[in-house]
Amino acid sequence: MAELADKLAKGASELRFLLTQHKVADDIQGELYSNGVDTVAKFAAAASDEADLKKMLKDSFSIDPTESLKLRAQAAGVVVAWKTAISRVERQAEAEATHEVRDIAKPIPSTEYIAMRQAFAAKFGELEDKHIPAKEFIEKKLGELESGEFRAEPLTEIISRDEVDPDTLLPHWDAKGTLSLKKGGSKTAMPSGPEQLRLRLTVLQNTLIMIQLKHPGRRELEDVSFALFEKYKEYLLGDYCYGLRSSEDSGSLVPPWSLVLSYEHAIRKHAYKVMATAGYSFGAALTHAYKEPSVKERNFTTPLALHAKRPQPWTANTEQPPAKKGRKGAKGNGKGKDNKGAKKLKEGSDRTPDGKPICFRYNAKGCKNGAKCHFAHVCMLCFGKHPASECPQKAAKVLYLFSGTPRRLDMATCLQQLAGAWTLNLKTECVDVKRSAKHDLSLAKVRQSYLNRIAAKEFDAVLLSPPCASFSRAPWANFRGPRPVRSYDCPRGLQTLTPAERDRAILGNIFADFSYEVATLVADGAAAFLAMEQPEDLGALASGPHEGLRPASMWQWPQLADLLSKGLRTVAFHQASFGTPYAKPTRLLLRTPLPMPDCVYEGVPCYDTKGCYTGPLPSAKGLGAMFQKQAKGAFSTSGSEQWPAKLCQWLSAMLVSTCLPAANAAVGEGDHASPVETLPPSSETFPLNHPEGPRVLGGTGPPRFCRQLGGGKPFHDGGGLCSPGRWPHHARSYADGPQWEWLRERTLELILGKVGSLEQLEKEAFRMAAGGERGCTLASDPELHRQLRELWKDWLEAQDLGEEGLLDVATGQPLHLRLLRAMLEAAGDPDRDFLRQAEEGLPVGILDPLPRTPHVFEEQLKWPLENSPWEASLAWVPNYSSVEEHADFARAKFEEDVREGLMAKMSMGEFLERYGEHTAIAALAVIVEDEELDKKRIIHDATHGVRVNHRIKCRDKLRSPGAREKKHLLREHEEEGETAFSVVGDIAKAHRRYKHAAKEHGYLACQVDAKEEIPGDPASQTVYVNRVGTFGLSCASYWWTRIAACGLRLTYHLLGPNFPLDLLLYADDLEAMGRGPRGRRGIPLSYLFLATLGYPFKWAKTRGGFRVEWLGMETEYPTYKLGLSLKRATWLVEWLRLLARTGKTEAKAFAQGLGRLGFASIALDWERPFLGPLHAWSSAVQGKPGALTLPTMVRVLCGWLADRLESGGRLQKPEPLLDGEAPLSFFTDAKAEAGRAWVGGFLELVDGCQGPWFSLEVVESWAPWAFAKGDPGKTIAALELLATLIGIRLWVPDGDAKKTSRVAIRGYTDNQSNESLLKKAMTTKFPSTLVLMELAEELSAKNCELQLQWIRRDLNQLADDLTNENFANFDPNFRIDLKGETLEWRVLGRLLRYATSYFEELGEAKRTKKAVTWGGGGNEVLASVQQGPYGDVVKYIERASNIIHQAVNDKAQRFPFVNEHFVEAGVVKESITAASEFIEQDRLGTRFNLSESALAAINDTMFFNEAFVANSRESLSQKNYAVRENNWFVFFQEHSGRIPGPIGVQDLDEGGLVMVAKMSIEFAKCVGYGLRAHNVDLETIYQRTGSQGERPKALDMFDLVLRACNPPDSELEEPLTFAISYFQAYAGAINLMRAYLRYSEE
Repeated sequence: MAELADKLAKGASELRFLLTQHKVADDIQGELYSNGVDTVAKFAAAASDEADLKKMLKDSFSIDPTESLKLRAQAAGVVVAWKTAISRVERQAEAEATHEVRDIAKPIPSTEYIAMRQAFAAKFGELEDKHIPAKEFIEKKLGELESGEFRAEPLTEIISRDEVDPDTLLPHWDAKGTLSLKKGGSKTAMPSGPEQLRLRLTVLQNTLIMIQLKHPGRRELEDVSFALFEKYKEYLLGDYCYGLRSSEDSGSLVPPWSLVLSYEHAIRKHAYKVMATAGYSFGAALTHAYKEPSVKERNFTTPLALHAKRPQPWTANTEQPPAKKGRKGAKGNGKGKDNKGAKKLKEGSDRTPDGKPICFRYNAKGCKNGAKCHFAHVCMLCFGKHPASECPQKAAKVLYLFSGTPRRLDMATCLQQLAGAWTLNLKTECVDVKRSAKHDLSLAKVRQSYLNRIAAKEFDAVLLSPPCASFSRAPWANFRGPRPVRSYDCPRGLQTLTPAERDRAILGNIFADFSYEVATLVADGAAAFLAMEQPEDLGALASGPHEGLRPASMWQWPQLADLLSKGLRTVAFHQASFGTPYAKPTRLLLRTPLPMPDCVYEGVPCYDTKGCYTGPLPSAKGLGAMFQKQAKGAFSTSGSEQWPAKLCQWLSAMLVSTCLPAANAAVGEGDHASPVETLPPSSETFPLNHPEGPRVLGGTGPPRFCRQLGGGKPFHDGGGLCSPGRWPHHARSYADGPQWEWLRERTLELILGKVGSLEQLEKEAFRMAAGGERGCTLASDPELHRQLRELWKDWLEAQDLGEEGLLDVATGQPLHLRLLRAMLEAAGDPDRDFLRQAEEGLPVGILDPLPRTPHVFEEQLKWPLENSPWEASLAWVPNYSSVEEHADFARAKFEEDVREGLMAKMSMGEFLERYGEHTAIAALAVIVEDEELDKKRIIHDATHGVRVNHRIKCRDKLRSPGAREKKHLLREHEEEGETAFSVVGDIAKAHRRYKHAAKEHGYLACQVDAKEEIPGDPASQTVYVNRVGTFGLSCASYWWTRIAACGLRLTYHLLGPNFPLDLLLYADDLEAMGRGPRGRRGIPLSYLFLATLGYPFKWAKTRGGFRVEWLGMETEYPTYKLGLSLKRATWLVEWLRLLARTGKTEAKAFAQGLGRLGFASIALDWERPFLGPLHAWSSAVQGKPGALTLPTMVRVLCGWLADRLESGGRLQKPEPLLDGEAPLSFFTDAKAEAGRAWVGGFLELVDGCQGPWFSLEVVESWAPWAFAKGDPGKTIAALELLATLIGIRLWVPDGDAKKTSRVAIRGYTDNQSNESLLKKAMTTKFPSTLVLMELAEELSAKNCELQLQWIRRDLNQLADDLTNENFANFDPNFRIDLKGETLEWRVLGRLLRYATSYFEELGEAKRTKKAVTWGGGGNEVLASVQQGPYGDVVKYIERASNIIHQAVNDKAQRFPFVNEHFVEAGVVKESITAASEFIEQDRLGTRFNLSESALAAINDTMFFNEAFVANSRESLSQKNYAVRENNWFVFFQEHSGRIPGPIGVQDLDEGGLVMVAKMSIEFAKCVGYGLRAHNVDLETIYQRTGSQGERPKALDMFDLVLRACNPPDSELEEPLTFAISYFQAYAGAINLMRAYLRYSEE
């Protein structure tokens, strides 16, 4: 037996498996192996045919099939195995041949891969999986060895065995061209630290050594060894590269990690190059490469020096490999670790940062050797003096059961983002059958495995969201959906259920029992945190067909009471509090000690005697319903099971704060429960503020909401999200209590002591409006200011809120910040403590990032100025020329600011010495705002060059009031029948009224000029440094808005409910509106209070009345109208008239005027859609020099807008708010298919009942715009908007009464363009802009408010049936007989006359920025036929020629060569003759061959003539399909052969010829693209080869024509093939069109 075992061990595992599978006896196998037949390939070749194999069996093994059935069976097994072996060997050979041809790595058999690993292990010992190279990587390197050309792959492709992604599939072609999929193509992350780089290089080392063992005779790998790679690693990570440090004391200059990685790649790249050119072996080449000075200088030394020269506003190099930041309780800086953090014991670092091995036993169970141990006794995770099991940086694990499918901001994502922002180590395991079949929790063994892991305390937190389908209240709503399967009386299932319903109930019971088992384990201490979510149990139904009955709920089960007795908590809330548009009452079962926010109510659900819900959750009335009603009347709750992002963020913060003590410091004590966002938008760290007072809402109920055309936006007054001014007067929440009542009374008494009476106080408002500075004597009285501050100070001290220096004013700014902060604290305001910091100076946002204040501002997620690390920030930028013209003004202004303490004046030497590298001297500009008044403004450009604004990120989105808010207030005034009185004020130097932190003053510097006080000494130049905010700095508006918002909110609290007032603050412009006597009395009080706090008003600019101007808008309060001021409207009318009359403008002037017009459109409801074409044209001509001609349609729109503004459209009355009656509802849809289009829709009379309906085919005769792009499918959005428009025309009657139509339209897949289009009320897309303008006019004429709501396609099925002309669900008596030709449009008809030409000109303007005349002899021909019947065609020919001419930057004198060879009459005649002959031969069945590639085709000088008659039977190679797009084939198959003349073919009509002309433009662009790509490739190859030898010559159009006409010397690469292939099509199109031009003339 031992002898047989030795024989069997000699066989390859693959052959052994094959023979054993076919039951070949072991003794036969042993003989085969011992005689050298030990692989599948040898076994397949052991016999020439089946007869030879049987003879071998008879002679060598005495197996004669004719002797017995047993021997026949043995022979049959060997024969079957032999045939299988032959098939496998053939397929393997085919695969290798295929991969050889396609330049793909050849696969190696698994047995060979195993053999290579065994050979390595036999010689060097076993390897861990992370050090074993992946099979696919070895295949790549073997292929490179075979070809003799090694490639320096990215480090991401050097993968180990345990990094292979088994789910990654790659396309695979066999030798017969059959496509299949194979596993492979895995990649890993770039090394983020030294240890990961060592790992990548170790895998590469082991790969090359394995290949060396397999091919010992290959000279390329003869010197590969462990010592070679150890030296290489030491060089990269030692003192020569990564360990290199500057000599500065700061030690801040270190090589960026990205630079080390790029240098490593450059070394290997150079090594492979030396192997190919000089014949070096790998070891010698690698040593040569990393010792080569030129390689290091180009790829490491020079970039490192440039990096060091860059201004560094940060204290630590951000390009180092991310090291885990030390947290409280952790020692060591984590240097040398990767960004994934240390892994648990086996995954942790095995060496200290200085290279000493770490003791594993110490980290696992404790080392008995103590001080005698030769290994370091430090933590593997953080290198602290404790074992890894006790490390505070140990990863926390979260189990998320029933997690659902991944989405953008789900719970797992929020947890990872929060952990990254707080530098925490956290891992989340998501479990759901939608993610993997292995997660099927309906299986008992899967559930038990998770229960065991939870009981073993493997997880720190558990999240549960079991499916609630069988517990839902939705089935109780009506009889249209599935029946309920359980109730309050039968919580585990009703008695009368169908088998399918019973299965649903049982599955729900399984999940509920499992969830409570998990919760019980957590309650017993298995985890630190639990959150189990289910809908709230809302008790008995209050309405509907099941009124009075009580649905079941998981919270009714007795396990809940048991868990609460063990210390768990239960809370309820509306998901609307976390951002959903519907209420969705929800309950959580929690294990956490943290407090809950105000919107979360703790306690079990309560009910009255009838079972109706009484609390703790308040009513959800007004928060919106969760159900979406389908077209057929059913309900759908799909998608509502997903937790909203803000709920995930709050739970994430609570989970992290509970499980990880280190996170508590990051969150802040007592503030974990804030329902507002707690996540930063990225991994960048910045301060996260939490409410400092309870008054996070300025009122009760929903705040005001501004309605506008197509949608609406929240109301903002400039005081932040918590401002009482965002709520109506009756719903505002003021600071209350007897102390505040006393303060308001004493304050009013003090003021009335000055004015005499309330009536006189009301008159003060009129004096302020009429008298300017003289009328503001009360508000500007300094003595009254002093008395009020003393009163408030005494009151604060009585409340124990006083502090030393309460009335002090910090130098350099006018505000009483301490008093303001203390008053806000008394009012419970949530944002006030930053005012303490404002006394010393607020951050600019570079050295200290700006904070996030979610309870006052929305989150800013996008910034127009991104700080790209590769763009340098200059330390000094010269001033604009305007400063030189106004230097005296600028200098005098700065000297004045120096005296006021707003700026500091110093020499350049002092400036550089004080601020070091944290400096930026920005460019200045002087803007003359009014020449007559000599009004000028200095702009500090902190953007261009110095890039200060690029480095500042305002995390809070600033919202300011505007026309929307004014319209909303006017609607309120009209509804209440009151007229407002308004006073407008201006705050002086608003952006310079706060101080900046001294350490960032260096970024706020500027110079009037570069004059040297001491000639020849640059250090004597004068520098002015801003100490306060300045106009042009992005953080200035942020800090001023936040400070001003504090004053606004405090003013509301001081006024209280006795003086109802609306304040609107836009930057430094304040408007105070009061209705009635009490409101008007509040106006002077508001200005007085703000002035008392130190807000510096320009009293001379105060104005007001019943008709006021504010922000360029004029408001008539008695008539409730809003619009443009007369001055602004007059300017716009004159500008629009000039454009309409002359048709000429410049691009810059047009953009500036359009900006003013765009601002005006905010105040005008119905004009905004008409700006779309103007914006589109402005964008297309941007940057073009000189005078431009306006398209006719733009001129028509300019004239139309001027007429509207002149004929009373300057002021408009906002539409009233929606009436209480139910709006009309209709559903519409559109369809485009096979060149045809339909629209349809129906009116819903009552829920679920269809009324009148229409179905209409859209044809080109009455809707040419729908077919302007050829296929109406390309204009589907406009067609859907047309259906909406028709619905409004049909079902919204004419008249002045307010009509409201709620429209549901379908969007394709995720396209919701029309909903957003109507909300924006503007689009630049053709033809949607035309339909939108008509829709706006229709809505305006009918005084109609349109609410456009998107619903899913399946919910709009009935409207879809109408477009499919399926009328089975509709009453034919209700059909509206509608004909498209009879539709009368208000503006669409007039605009269509100019629309087509406008958008053609617009497209041309986008394609080319500069018109270039086509040179050569072709111009005369073009000119001669310009007036002919095909003039339009000539226009397209000329445009195509212009494009091809300029796209390749050809020399003008060479381009006529194209005419000479391809366009002149002689060639045209020869082309027609040749093509006729080919066509004639084709008719006779003599088909010419077009199956060769484009390269072969262009070798024939008549190649395009052959292509003329190509048809759909043409067969091209794969490569040519790759470089040709659809339009190439369309031309040659449908157009090119239709040459005019007596040859029996159907001539092209004018439309077809215009189509060919348009295609020629696309062909011309493709030629340019191909040439560009070819020339870029030439330059890239030249650079990669070290710029050696003569630089290759870039090709131009002249060269392309020569290559197209003459056989090339060698094979062309793909970009040039692409260019030639499309020049073939271009030349053919030109010849075809010339043939028609000449033919028509003759």
